[in-house]
Amino acid sequence: MTTHKEKVVVGMSGGVDSSISAYLLQKSGYDVYGLTFSVLKKQSSDSFEQARAVANILGISHERTDLHERFSEKIIDYFKTEYLNGRTPNPCMVCNAKFKWATLLSHAETVGAKYVATGHYATRAFKDGFYKISFGKDRSKDQSYMLWMLSQEALSKTLFPLSDYTKTEVRALARSLGFKNADRTDSFEICFIPDDDYAGYLKLNVPELEESVKNGEIINRNGEVLGYHKGYPFYTVGQRRGLGISTPQPSYVTEIDAQKNQIIVGAKDDLLHRKLTALHPNWFFNPDHSQPLPCDAKIRYKDTPEPCVVTFLSDGSLEIEFETPKRAITPGQAIVFYKNNEMLGGAFIDNILM
Repeated sequence: MTTHKEKVVVGMSGGVDSSISAYLLQKSGYDVYGLTFSVLKKQSSDSFEQARAVANILGISHERTDLHERFSEKIIDYFKTEYLNGRTPNPCMVCNAKFKWATLLSHAETVGAKYVATGHYATRAFKDGFYKISFGKDRSKDQSYMLWMLSQEALSKTLFPLSDYTKTEVRALARSLGFKNADRTDSFEICFIPDDDYAGYLKLNVPELEESVKNGEIINRNGEVLGYHKGYPFYTVGQRRGLGISTPQPSYVTEIDAQKNQIIVGAKDDLLHRKLTALHPNWFFNPDHSQPLPCDAKIRYKDTPEPCVVTFLSDGSLEIEFETPKRAITPGQAIVFYKNNEMLGGAFIDNILM
């Protein structure tokens, strides 16, 4: 990194990645300002204390801001609404664009900072008139999938200090600096869902939900009733366990019909599909809407990008066809497009076509 004098606001979660991001930026000459969000009404102070300890070691400014009401409005409400519509949301992905970056950029403006930064493993570059996101050095930790919703304005002010580091290198550096969070376990759970029990969370936080949706039909592809479910919001595409039905072969949730309060199940191969539609795309270049776009795409965070063709529809939506079938394509999740190591954009999965 070259030497800079500009101020940068770093989102410090208390984890090792954002802590090392703050260190690397300071080492490069930036005036680093740490910001930790409190997003839950009853939130442990552990993350703040971990971030504060790092800030004290580095000698940088650091503060905590309480945003639980805005977080509830922007992210938790979205989460609940999507499940009630029979879709499977990805709140962390939406949080990045609609909440995390919005908060960082607003705070940067308040304190006179030119940039914001996070501990994401991704690379930002300006190319052909657009800010682009591509894979970082550590492909096993690549987080580009979670960043497809970011705007060009947001990216123009964003730094990813870990782009040239692996997770192993980050932890080793943290140990050498005496950071107590050097070996802190990574969390893959949704921050507001205790024990990753989203069904329990919905039952507790949506009054009368369980009573209003229980005892809907579980049907097979021929429409035959196989049993009754506990409520369609408590299931997701690809689910096998907990269906409460007896069939000669293992059954999987292949579709959720919220309007009819039905769960459709089928065999494992019934989860394989090649074609889908997607809504609300965000691109990191200007695609030619009159021509199909060959590229690679993945349909979940840990997925592998695979060849597909994107067709631009007249209503602004997309139709995507994969060369080989994908398993458990899930409405509400994101499909993210790549060319080589570079992310082209993404969209929300809407419907499965074939």
